[in-house]
This record gives sequence, C-alpha cells and structure tokens, in this order.
Amino acid sequence: MTAYASQGQGLNPNATDLNTLNDHHAIYTALSRSRTAASTVILQGFDSKLITGGASGPLRKEYRELEMLDEITCLRYEGALDPSVVGITRNLLIESFLAWKGTTYVPSQVHSAVSWSDKDP
Repeated sequence: MTAYASQGQGLNPNATDLNTLNDHHAIYTALSRSRTAASTVILQGFDSKLITGGASGPLRKEYRELEMLDEITCLRYEGALDPSVVGITRNLLIESFLAWKGTTYVPSQVHSAVSWSDKDP
C-alpha cells in the first residue's frame, strides 16, 4: 500500500520503506499511520537526513505563514491588532499584517527551524 493510499487508516503493524518516499509530507503520512510507535516497522535502513535534514522550502513557507496567522489571531483576540490588518484571503491578510509590522517581522514564538531573516528568507 502506498503512503497516500494509507491516509486515514490506522495500521497495526505499519510496515514502511522510507527510501521510497520523496518528501516530508509522504514520510509524515507513512509514519503517522501507526497506532503506536511499537507497531511501526521500518523495512530497511534509511538516510536519517530524510527526517532531520530540514524542511523543504514550501513546507517552511507553510509553517511561517501559520505562525503569522497565529500571531494575527492572538493580537485580534487581545484587541491589539491594528485596524489596517484585513484581508478576505489568507495571502491578503498576511500581506496587510506584514505591511503593518514590516516585511522582516518574525513572531517571537517562532521555532528556529522555521525562522526567517533577510539572510535566510
């Protein structure tokens, strides 16, 4: 069974070959089908960089945007969000937020693995 075919299923045991998977999404899908860690069987050795080598660009971008949306939500709840921060779509909301805070703004709670700067956009 492919990683994608197993979505939504809890497998016991869950046998998986990480060498056949090409991105973090596929690895997450394959490993998360297990009901417990003990029921996960990795069929052969694999390069640990597959899961520790850093997130792909699109995945890092997704995490960054989620962090900004979380910050927007917290500020709105606290009544501290500038009225200029509006948008009918996710992208427009984030754009208006960054126009208010500055394009290099990074929320304080962002983990270093997904943090960004001028040097590491």
